[in-house]
Amino acid sequence: MSKSLSFFASLVSLFFLVMLPAFAAGIADEKASETDVEKNPSSAEEHYGEDTFIDTWHRAMSGTIIGTADWVDSFFYDERIEAEENQSRLLMRLESFSEEGEGTDLKLRASMRVGIPYAEKRLHLIVTGEPDDEPDIEDTSASAVRKSFDRVDKNDVSVSVQHAIMQQLNRYLSTRLGFIFSDLEPRLFVEGRYRAFFDLGPWGSRFTERVRWYTDKGWESKAELDFERPLSERFFFRATLGGDWREEEDGFSHGLTFSLSQFLSPRRALEYSWVNSLQTRPNYRLDEVALRIRFRQRIWRDWLFYDIEPQLRFPNAEGFNITPGILLRLEAIIGRYKRL
Repeated sequence: MSKSLSFFASLVSLFFLVMLPAFAAGIADEKASETDVEKNPSSAEEHYGEDTFIDTWHRAMSGTIIGTADWVDSFFYDERIEAEENQSRLLMRLESFSEEGEGTDLKLRASMRVGIPYAEKRLHLIVTGEPDDEPDIEDTSASAVRKSFDRVDKNDVSVSVQHAIMQQLNRYLSTRLGFIFSDLEPRLFVEGRYRAFFDLGPWGSRFTERVRWYTDKGWESKAELDFERPLSERFFFRATLGGDWREEEDGFSHGLTFSLSQFLSPRRALEYSWVNSLQTRPNYRLDEVALRIRFRQRIWRDWLFYDIEPQLRFPNAEGFNITPGILLRLEAIIGRYKRL
């Protein structure tokens, strides 16, 4: 236990060592910007990307709950946004993950989405690296981060075409057809994705279902049910119940996650998460508990970010002893402008 606490103390020290200069620089930037805005009001649009932070929040809070949720997910570039994007873009992520007893691993992930001309933004060609490691419900488990870095890299590539059948504020429906090339051997997959949002004011509820069939693995179903609401102009709360069923596996993996997003400035935000992962095989049990803090900083325009995400895992397999870790990420979203 003392080694775990010592390792975690080192992570916290590293966290603040990296964070403090960013906060200091950010505060200096914002004070200088406020002075510029006072001298020249038109400079507000230039500095904040067309809108001030307050303008953005006011527009979100004045609209529906889904508008606020969409803004939060857009800043953190959540899977909810990524899966339904109708813009062309190139996403690149350089990630480093360190965990006690496991050392440090480094990975580069990339995906490209290209709109097909004359398709009214409904057809997209999607090319991804490491397709079996795409963001999904299973990633609500903190151990999924470790498994992702432990996975043998086969240089897998996925090529597919996505067709958005319905694109509404409260409803979304799409299909996807493609191939996964693993060691140059193609595997066909077919996917259907559906999302529905219900305004229960002041709460909102969002249901998402993704069903996929593989030629080699059979059926797979991933579902999420969110309950969410803005608590104030700077805080947003979400509770997520997610499940993952696979034909090739016995049992049902699911989890309950509570998250609180806090916006510190136009360029940075924090997300606090409490993750509970459960399994039904070989017996129903709480498989893992994890606590995370994610700091996200926009460092250039609206397309270059970095994340610092320390976490504490309490795996059942190890008697719920503390396993500290930290994820560092540099993310570039090229071609995606101003949804923030």
